[in-house]
Amino acid sequence: MSDQREIFKTQHAKFGEKARGLKSYIQSLKETAARLGTDEELFKDDLRRATSDLEYYEGQMEWCADALQNDPAARRTFQVYSDAAGGWRWRLVAGNNRLIADSGESYQHKQDCLHGIALVKASADAQVEGAD
Repeated sequence: MSDQREIFKTQHAKFGEKARGLKSYIQSLKETAARLGTDEELFKDDLRRATSDLEYYEGQMEWCADALQNDPAARRTFQVYSDAAGGWRWRLVAGNNRLIADSGESYQHKQDCLHGIALVKASADAQVEGAD
């Protein structure tokens, strides 16, 4: 993994920690106002500064995430190819050209192979069994 990628990951984590702290602080200010029966107007300067800081850190997190996503090492590609038996297969390759996954079977028609890729892409919310 590149040094620059590690820097972006570290910065993203730091910005995330700051954003979580600010969200907690903003929530605390609002709860304090509600508990004391006072108007949030009394805390408006603190709320305004904290909200502004939160927007900054969330923007920085987004920028780091974009940089990480655009890193060639993060790019993944589905490759469709014809196997030796004349069937169609797919493989998912990482940005470093390492194999992540493959179809595990040959499809008679290319369209069926492409459908298999679509099923994998749509499975992002699939549960993981045996992870514990």
